[in-house]
Amino acid sequence: MTKISKKTDTINLLNQTYRVEFAFKKMKNIRYRFLDNVLYISAPLRYAHDSEQVLKRLNENGRLIKIKKALPPPVIGNQIYIFGQLVAIDSIKCLSKFRQDEPYPTSLKNHLKTYLTKRVPEIAKMMNITQPYTIIVRDMKTRYGTNSRRTMRLAFTSRLVHYHQAIIDSVIIHELAHIYYFDHSKAFYQVVKTYCPAYYQYRKALLHQAYAL
Repeated sequence: MTKISKKTDTINLLNQTYRVEFAFKKMKNIRYRFLDNVLYISAPLRYAHDSEQVLKRLNENGRLIKIKKALPPPVIGNQIYIFGQLVAIDSIKCLSKFRQDEPYPTSLKNHLKTYLTKRVPEIAKMMNITQPYTIIVRDMKTRYGTNSRRTMRLAFTSRLVHYHQAIIDSVIIHELAHIYYFDHSKAFYQVVKTYCPAYYQYRKALLHQAYAL
């Protein structure tokens, strides 16, 4: 079982205080994202007793401020981003009172599940992967997707429903590439880039919540 240590802190950006949720685990690099005005950080275990150093590194050159200022919500007025396109909220069943909270509405999860159910087998075939996967959509705050090789199950965050299909496909490719390398090594990313040459462009779009292309 992966050892995980958690901690809560705060950070002041743009004269506003934000909650910071740390998860220290067995990993190589620091990962982070803003979600619902909370900064979620996953960091290597070696930082478990030095969370201030993590925040210092992330905020070098005002990086966190720039990202926070650039993050758009998925809802603009009475419209919502679905697969990178703005559509009327009331055009989607049971979404008239949408809020970007947990849990995500079933109607949005079903939208994403329908796309993934069709697209994952297509991409798997392209990547010469023959093992069938079970696909689930769930509310995940710090990950876009997970791959369980033991249960042959792929899980994707509900929030992917807001992004352009090309961005979603990049997440699918990332997770399927773990069938070859169950890490984030150079060899792993070579596989990812083979099937998604613009991977880092799409990764940046995810970090900056750039829903459309």
